Amino acid sequence: MAGIESIGHIPEPNLLFGRGGRCVDQRWGLYYFGPYWFSEQEMPHPSTISIGIIGSGETVDLTRTILDRLRQGINPPAGSSIPPFPGFSSDTQFRCGLEVNRGSIELFRRQELEMLKQKRGFGERMAYALELIKGRLRNLSEREPRPDVTIVAMPPEIKALCARGWNRFGKPLRKPRKAAGAPDAGSAQTVLGQYVSVDEMKAQLAEEAHYSSIYRATKVEAMQFDMPTQVLQEGTLTGNGLEDPCTVSWNLAVGLYYKAGGHLWRLANAAQGTCYVGVSFYQSWDDAVRSSMAQVFSHSGEGLVLKGGKADESLSTRSPHLDRIEAQRLLEEVLRTYKSQMGTLPTRVVVHKSSRYWDDEREGFMNALSDIEQWDMVAIEKSDMRLFCFGSQPPVRGTYFTTGNDRTHLYARGYVPFRQTYWGPSTPLPITILEHIGDTPRMALCEEILGLTKMNWNTSAFSIDPPITLFFSKKVGALLSEARENTKHQSRYLYYM
Repeated sequence: MAGIESIGHIPEPNLLFGRGGRCVDQRWGLYYFGPYWFSEQEMPHPSTISIGIIGSGETVDLTRTILDRLRQGINPPAGSSIPPFPGFSSDTQFRCGLEVNRGSIELFRRQELEMLKQKRGFGERMAYALELIKGRLRNLSEREPRPDVTIVAMPPEIKALCARGWNRFGKPLRKPRKAAGAPDAGSAQTVLGQYVSVDEMKAQLAEEAHYSSIYRATKVEAMQFDMPTQVLQEGTLTGNGLEDPCTVSWNLAVGLYYKAGGHLWRLANAAQGTCYVGVSFYQSWDDAVRSSMAQVFSHSGEGLVLKGGKADESLSTRSPHLDRIEAQRLLEEVLRTYKSQMGTLPTRVVVHKSSRYWDDEREGFMNALSDIEQWDMVAIEKSDMRLFCFGSQPPVRGTYFTTGNDRTHLYARGYVPFRQTYWGPSTPLPITILEHIGDTPRMALCEEILGLTKMNWNTSAFSIDPPITLFFSKKVGALLSEARENTKHQSRYLYYM
């Protein structure tokens, strides 16, 4: 094993908020300065968010209670390092109101939920539940005014019976929780249905419902109506989740604001004109062949998702990669989309990938980047090395060390001095830059990666690991994998969160 050659620390990246305020912490930055807005805007956008709600009578009432609480201030638990939640209204730092119009509520009727319990087999239950949700989404999409964000307050009956069943390849997943009134496990048809062959299960899923969970189904079907959604689970609705009410309010407010088209913060030192691209792979619905996708982020934080072509897979390592043509095609589509959104090509492109670049991948990417002034290709993975510290705390976030095999290891997760705490696994693992092709200095790449771990607009958490370019690859890939070829694909990142 290679020894440590050097060790150091990268300061916590600053974020930019409203009125030019700077802070390293998302919640404190929003608390003091409010959301970021562009220089040409007089005020942050949006100023009002219209909310739609889909659920049962009980879950709709619980959602209304949560939204009422969201409009008010909430203090954090005693001894917490997070700020009080200031309230979400036009009179607080968010400068944005929440509206729920009478015509923006769609109810599941009690008899419909009772009918769901009588359905036999996961595919039949999923198909029935999905039709219920699609009908409500369709109704809200045709209303005026149309909701900016739709909250799907999932009734426990739907969650229990349709949470998970058989995946798209006919492999059994974990058994869902039994709901009141559901068939007994020992009956002729169990909750997961009688045993059938893989081929029979594939045929059933193809005919009835090809989704493996109701959450994924809801997200994909909402895209067909151009509707951003926020799915609330039972723990959040009842207040019995793992997070305290103040943290829940911070996270929900941030998610709703982002999905309504708002900008919350941006990196203070991000170079204008830089385009960050995360290349990853997912299993397509129609067969076992992997497909590629790109998660694209501008220097200001806007995110896009682009589907690519089929990937090849190494027989020895089972690691997917792109051939030269598909690699070039994917990155050319990234550049076209960036130019369409920003009005010009980026001056610099940074590609992140969670495995090494194959020669044909590298050649294809370089062909696509021939007109770009500066570019970097970076391979990132979890490190097999770690540092141990004296005392009870792990290394400080931002700590890095280099080893003799030309690798740089960076703690994107670790002790955070600003919050005087560490949250996460007992011993965090650093990430490793295992390959770099380009001219940017290695420490500058580490600073960028550390900054990109703070650009998750779907939560107010301090950081994520790995960076945003790769963090949601499994979640986005799971949604793309269950969308058939004729399914509408949204490019804006907020539809997948």
